[in-house]
Amino acid sequence: MKLTGYQNPEIYDGNGSLIRSGAFGPNTPLTDPHGRGLYDYLVNNIENLKDGVGGAAQSASTATQKANEATAKANVAAEKATEASTKASQAAAAQAAAEAAKTAAEQARDQAAGISTPDGLAARVLALENLGLSVVDGKLCITYEV
Repeated sequence: MKLTGYQNPEIYDGNGSLIRSGAFGPNTPLTDPHGRGLYDYLVNNIENLKDGVGGAAQSASTATQKANEATAKANVAAEKATEASTKASQAAAAQAAAEAAKTAAEQARDQAAGISTPDGLAARVLALENLGLSVVDGKLCITYEV
């Protein structure tokens, strides 16, 4: 017998009327020398079913392997993204530290000049008033008597 695709059997109803035609049926001899017997068709169909199940298992195995490879690639990409995020976080922290240091330096400079503390500011306002000067709405004004 030459292996072929799956062969459908003939299907009959309970009265012996043909419902679906097929390659073999109740009138097919059990075997014949030309490979057209019932045994040949059944063996052919069993082989086709076996190959189909085996092929499906192999396909599933291949799909699982490809999924595992894709997962591994995704994990590597996630690790790289995490590293990039960590570097970005470190850069942001460094920038924040630099800004804090700049602010601290400005405050130290202002404090050394005596303008950041309430006492130093009050002393400067008093010195301006003694000179006949005042600050109104951010403008330096001269006060004089007529």
